[in-house]
Parts: sequence; structure tokens; C-alpha cells
Amino acid sequence: MSETNSQPDPTPIDTDSAVHPSSVDDANPGGENADNPTTVTTENSVDKTADKTKQKRIVMWLLVALFATIVLCCCAGFGFFWFMGKSTERPERTTVTVNETKNESSDSTGKTSVHSKKEGSKTASYKKTSEHRSGLGTRKFMCHNVDISFDAPSDWYKQEESQPGTEVCFVSKESLETNTQFSTGLSINRVSDVRDRSGETASEYAKDMIDRIADKYTGTAMQDDVNGYKVYSTVVNVDDQITPIRVRYVAFGSDVSDEAYLIWFESPQTKWDDMWSTAGQTIFATFELGGEALPL
Repeated sequence: MSETNSQPDPTPIDTDSAVHPSSVDDANPGGENADNPTTVTTENSVDKTADKTKQKRIVMWLLVALFATIVLCCCAGFGFFWFMGKSTERPERTTVTVNETKNESSDSTGKTSVHSKKEGSKTASYKKTSEHRSGLGTRKFMCHNVDISFDAPSDWYKQEESQPGTEVCFVSKESLETNTQFSTGLSINRVSDVRDRSGETASEYAKDMIDRIADKYTGTAMQDDVNGYKVYSTVVNVDDQITPIRVRYVAFGSDVSDEAYLIWFESPQTKWDDMWSTAGQTIFATFELGGEALPL
């Protein structure tokens, strides 16, 4: 007896109901928009456009922030250099000093160097003498070019400068051979031919100098009679610089010789009390002009 293996007849495939790859939406297979591929494409385009707009706005704001930063940095730099320029100005040296620049010299003990300085089409002889000694206590300093002497700390530095019409002497705690300015010291200016240069007598010129300085720095101008001279003075604080200083100005003139003197002692305000008591007071108390006592 033979058995017959019977297999079920294969079910025929309905090609009309079969799902073909081309009919499936890759972005949303079988989803709610599977029957409307156009809707999905439109939504994607809107999203991409929004993203691009957002990116453009971010880039624009970054550029604006960068530009603003550059402008602020430039303004800050300009303000810094302006402030530095203002803060390094010295008080009223230009009232009588024709030459303001301290030329450096290699000699340091009494050696004289002569320089040639041009003034317009003319050449003026410019002479500078420097001196320094070590030691303790005080000693007499001789400013030969202005005919003045006084006592000051022994280890201070002296420098004399001469050019037509103006003689200058500096005695300072710091060396002017290695620094263009000092923080503590004395400056003496003698101006000749005052009437021809200013139209005033020497004593009037001295008074006007002190009045202008007192007005500028809110000081009080004072007058004393010392050995036949009318001596004008004021003490002021100069705050418009990096290191504020305190200065005592003294001026007097000789109408007979037609010469005026402007003398000042300066020191940082934080060191003024010490420097005035150890140096300033001694300098002015021992002043001599032409070998005669002239305490200022």
C-alpha cells in the first residue's frame, strides 16, 4: 500500500496588494504621512530654512560683538596713552626754563661736556656740568652758573646747564645721568634780560610766576622781604600725574641786574614730610646768593 504525501497548494501571491519598496516613504515608513510624501517634504524644507535663518542671525550677532570689542579696545588704548601722557607732565618748568630736556653724558664727577643745539636758524652753545660725591651728612653745593650755594645731603647729585638767557642748576636725590627726571630734588632757574624778554621788571616777573603757579594748583601766594629782596613763594600739591608730588616754589628778582630766579623743591607726597625735614628745610635755610646769606 503506497502512501501519498500530499502538500498544500501554495497560496498565489496577489501582486496588486504587495508592498513594493518604491511605495514606502523612507522618512516616515508606515507613518501617518506615509500616504502623503509631499507633506513630509514640505515640512523638511521649512525646518531647513528656519535653521539657516537662525545660523545667519548667530553669525551676524557674533560679527557685531567682535566689532564692538575692537572699538572698545581701541578707545581703551587711546585713553590709556592719553592718561600716561598727561600723568607724566611736570609742574610749570616751562615758565622760565628754555631747555627742558636733560641730555645724557658719560661723565659723572665734575667733567664738563659742551653740546651744540639748534634753535631755528641759529646754533646756541649748550653746556652741561655734572657732579657727584659719596658721603654721609650734608655738604655745601655750589651752583656756579647761578652764583648760589646751599647745604644738601652729601650723596646727592648736581647738574648745571647753561644756554643763552637761562642758567639752570639741579641738585637731586636721583642721578640725572641715568634718569631724565628726578622725583626728589631742587631746581634753580635764573633768567637774564627779563625786561627785554617779558616787558616787566625782574621783581614783577617773579611775582607773576608765583601767582600763576598758585592759581593753577590752588595754592596760596606769600610775600616776604629778605635782605632787600621781595621773595614770593607758594606750596602746592600736583595731583594730575601717576605719582602725585608736593612742591615749594620760591621766586625773587633783582631789578638792578635785571635777573629773576625761580627755585623749587619737590618730592612725592608720600615722602614729603621725610624729604622736607631731612633736605628741603636745610637747603632753603642755608641759601647764599653771591656769597651772602639769603635764607628762603
